[in-house]
Amino acid sequence: MAFKSRSNRVSELVERAHDVQFSDQFPTTGSFIKLRRHNREYWYHRTLERGDGSAPPKLRSKYVGPVDDVEVTRRVENASALKADYTARRKLASQLRRSGLPSPSATEGEAIEKLAANGLFRLRAILVGSHAFQAYGGLLGIKLDRATYRTDDIDIAQFYSISVLVDDSMTDIGNILEEVDSTFKPIFNAFSPDLVAGYRNKAGLKIEILTLNRGDADYGRGLSKLPALGNIGAQALPFLDFLIYEPVRSVVLHGAGVGVVVPAPQRFAVHKLILSTRRQGGMEAASKVSKDLAQSASLIRGLAEAKQDFELGAAWMEAWRRGPKWRKHLAIGSLRLQDSDFGLLEDAVCYAEKMTGTDRRSHGMGDGKEGLVNFRRRMGGVRPQI
Repeated sequence: MAFKSRSNRVSELVERAHDVQFSDQFPTTGSFIKLRRHNREYWYHRTLERGDGSAPPKLRSKYVGPVDDVEVTRRVENASALKADYTARRKLASQLRRSGLPSPSATEGEAIEKLAANGLFRLRAILVGSHAFQAYGGLLGIKLDRATYRTDDIDIAQFYSISVLVDDSMTDIGNILEEVDSTFKPIFNAFSPDLVAGYRNKAGLKIEILTLNRGDADYGRGLSKLPALGNIGAQALPFLDFLIYEPVRSVVLHGAGVGVVVPAPQRFAVHKLILSTRRQGGMEAASKVSKDLAQSASLIRGLAEAKQDFELGAAWMEAWRRGPKWRKHLAIGSLRLQDSDFGLLEDAVCYAEKMTGTDRRSHGMGDGKEGLVNFRRRMGGVRPQI
């Protein structure tokens, strides 16, 4: 299957998979309304839930999404016409798997599918980590390095502010996961013992929730309670807000395809450079650093092949402008790339600077005295270690 054709098929499956989730979660017996919160309009779905006769009917509102999200509004306006064509979706997903695109294990796929069906992505959570990375080849219409597809845990992220804003909540995540595998048990964080920090099954598969660090550096040791996700505890991490800002819709190739939301690939590539400099520990940390760099490099090559140089360069520029701490991590991470991958990143940043009319020396890649290009040349291409 040609890459361009494969990309078109992925786009079709992404649309169909998200259409199915929408129609399953919002029955036609209800109605859609707009509500304004914090100077932005949102769609909500209202249904009248009848009790057992001893209590009056109850009006329930369910969060749908922002009105200015064109895909959400399209689905609202065409709710009665959305079709759940399982056979066609299954055929598409099968073709994409045979073309070489990766798919999760049965347990991983079913866990993501169940969480999605119960509103995880409707409530604006984002799939991050290697399961998100698996989705990029099809979206970009290119072939990523198969060695970088290996997965570890299922990581899910959400902005704390969004979790509070939506005024809606999904079913307890633990109950959902137990339907997939009864050996899923809660895990805890010593700094927040009253909150569930995630779940792990007998085989070692771990599901964790992440959010951005809203306080000082020590705050990240505890957990933040995310009300939209059933008040599960989320580990607060620095730099995460950059990764999950303006995510994109994609699909996980499990069964007939599962609609998911993942970080924009250019943000993923830049964030992995930062993350590779923050790993601490022994052999396990070293392995994760190698994987971080491999995934970043694979996406840098993929974005160049997909003619998305500007997007990559703009993401780097945004991160570079965030301050000295960010620049330090970006510099170390990028200098550890292979020469050819560093060159592609440099080209992308220079192109984005040219298109936006900014000084080439202002985002680290210039060949002046302080530029990374000049530093790499002086180092003879040797990449600094942590």
